[in-house]
Amino acid sequence: MRYLILFLFLTSTSYCQTPGKRVGGPFEDNDLIYEGMPTVINEVDTSFAWQASQKKLMIYGVIYLPDGKTPAAGIILYYYHTNEKGFYAPAPERAAGGSSQTNAKKHGALRGWVKTNCKGAYRIYTTQPAAYPNRNIAAHVHMTIKEPTLNEYYIDDLEFDDDPLLTTAIRNKAANRGGSGVMITGEKNGVTSAERNITLGLNIPDYPVEKSNPLASGLSVGENCPAFDPIHFSGADKGTKRCPMCSYGSGQGIMIWWNDRNTATLVALLKKLDPLIDKYGVKKLRVFALCMNPERKSQKDMTKDMTLLARQANLKNVALLYAPIPADLEIFKLYQINQKVENTILIYRKRKVVDKFINFNSKDERSLLTSLEL
Repeated sequence: MRYLILFLFLTSTSYCQTPGKRVGGPFEDNDLIYEGMPTVINEVDTSFAWQASQKKLMIYGVIYLPDGKTPAAGIILYYYHTNEKGFYAPAPERAAGGSSQTNAKKHGALRGWVKTNCKGAYRIYTTQPAAYPNRNIAAHVHMTIKEPTLNEYYIDDLEFDDDPLLTTAIRNKAANRGGSGVMITGEKNGVTSAERNITLGLNIPDYPVEKSNPLASGLSVGENCPAFDPIHFSGADKGTKRCPMCSYGSGQGIMIWWNDRNTATLVALLKKLDPLIDKYGVKKLRVFALCMNPERKSQKDMTKDMTLLARQANLKNVALLYAPIPADLEIFKLYQINQKVENTILIYRKRKVVDKFINFNSKDERSLLTSLEL
């Protein structure tokens, strides 16, 4: 049993643009970000429709440097979207006389700017957009990033996970510019909230970054964990073929890809994680360990290995899983795992990767647990 995946449901730096290279490539009406841009931009913006809206929407999040961990201050985020009928319409008081911002009419009146504070945070109060009338395009909020030393570039639109127009095929085609834009929303006191964290430069063409790390492995911070269907050998779903991301991805988690040359470290970690499920409950905490089986062992042999691992770790709550051939190798590609490293750990919330460890050892244990919201 060579590789395992474990699931646990749990300042600003400038980059100089290369002359002649447009970061992110060209896009339609890119200059409209500057049309009507205020001299002073705050970390919070409220659209004109917020007070009167029957479908209030609060968008909030943190913008990070390319490492996906360090908050980026002073980053401008420009947004615009349709109204509750699906149109880029002017504000009612401007409908008759029109706006002096002639070009910006294409983006409608539901537009604005925020600039991240010292913690990289921003917040937008607006109304929920509707899909374009008579078109099969999911409702969305357009977003553009402007860093101090780079040209403006667009990131993936903010979209809503429960939108029936957001099909699997469309999700799979997403470029994940700046990280995934698909948000799992929440509602409180009549306000729908959507958390959109953004990683600067992530999946942005010609973005100036440092030399790649030879130990790079796994999805980047800000990207979403894809779905897959492993067989459950133990745990609550024993005997089923169930997607952990589809069933439990709305929580927080840890995914560990492990090389069994150091199984003792894995067993020690599992022994510490397993009791946490009892402490916090399965609604907040779930653990999954998946054998990837690159040696192409039979299901009978895999079951034997899984049983031994469960006994060694004295597992009560951890579910052990197995990805059947040939799907196992496809998961390596989906999660961009570098098989030359000892292990790769991805921490995620609501399917989105929020932290990552490569070549984890016991010294990293405190940092890993600190990354969880328990």
